[in-house]
Amino acid sequence: MDNPKLLIDTSIIIDHLRKQDKSKTQLIQLYKIYLLHISSVTVFELYNGPSSIEKVKDMNYF
Repeated sequence: MDNPKLLIDTSIIIDHLRKQDKSKTQLIQLYKIYLLHISSVTVFELYNGPSSIEKVKDMNYF
């Protein structure tokens, strides 16, 4: 059976990016259960939020 779908918000992704141990973030736990989706608004928020080159690199990796 296919995984259920889930639309995630910006806060879940930001929390993931801020954590040192990314393997225990809520995003990873949700990824194990759901097929994750993000809205175009979330993409806009994520790419307009980084304030340093390192944070932009994190976003491009993600």
